[in-house]
Amino acid sequence: MGLEESTDLEDNDASQGAKIGKDEEITVYRAIMNLHPSFEDVITACASHKHTLHNLIQMLENQSRSARNSDVSSLNGVICEFLKVDNDRITYDMEESPMPAKTNLQGHGWNHPLFTVLLSPYCRFIRICDYPEELSELMTEAKNAVVDISESEWPTFLYASDTIPDPDNDHHGHFRGNLLPVLALQPLATVKGRLNKAKIHKLTEVTGRTIAYICALVRIALRGRGWGTEDSAFDYEAFYQNIVKMFEDDPEDCWVIETLDWNGGNPSIPAGFPVEWREFPLFLREFLLFPLFLWIPYIP
Repeated sequence: MGLEESTDLEDNDASQGAKIGKDEEITVYRAIMNLHPSFEDVITACASHKHTLHNLIQMLENQSRSARNSDVSSLNGVICEFLKVDNDRITYDMEESPMPAKTNLQGHGWNHPLFTVLLSPYCRFIRICDYPEELSELMTEAKNAVVDISESEWPTFLYASDTIPDPDNDHHGHFRGNLLPVLALQPLATVKGRLNKAKIHKLTEVTGRTIAYICALVRIALRGRGWGTEDSAFDYEAFYQNIVKMFEDDPEDCWVIETLDWNGGNPSIPAGFPVEWREFPLFLREFLLFPLFLWIPYIP
């Protein structure tokens, strides 16, 4: 391949990336307008006052960052309660590897066999089922960064625990894992005595972006980490976008419709899951997962 040909390919890749980025910015902008139609007037009013516009953007970024950090902190504290409903995937010595205490985040991730299984690529989990001794090998390899676990392979927690692999259907059991706390969105509209924030902002409907956001949260909690966009080789932004793409490429696909219905209507939430977290302020979070407001004119 000649240099000129190579350069053309690189330019095409860059153009494609720019198009995807622009499409995402437009989606975010439309989402904001749907939630708050008057927001466009605010932006227009601030357009000629760069300092004011900059402060507005900074305030919104700070609020969304604070909300995401709050979500991660809350889920880190209750993820072990969720694991009780997902404890049948593997058999391990529970006395030797007890469930870590709420505050013991060091006990999450590759330091615990069940966390490791849920974080592992699903194809690796299937192999572990046949060769259980490989679980300890994976724990050691992942802890020592001998093996890269990236977003390019779907983690086990995304699948229903009773999923039987189907080589002809990659979607079989996908996004029906017991751990997906997107199920906690269902009671939001029925909490008595007050109108919760999610209902106020009309975010009680499960979408592909809701699922993508919750999946990112669950993985972060399984790792026992704070909010971040990367974890070694695992890119959370790419993970989020990969999930969104599955749901938004063909919204009328039967699998998409059935999966959204299942996540929106499944009531199996662990009894110990705190009501406060079910009512976390969802305002824009499913849309503003990563650096945001790129659609606003550049401010030097």
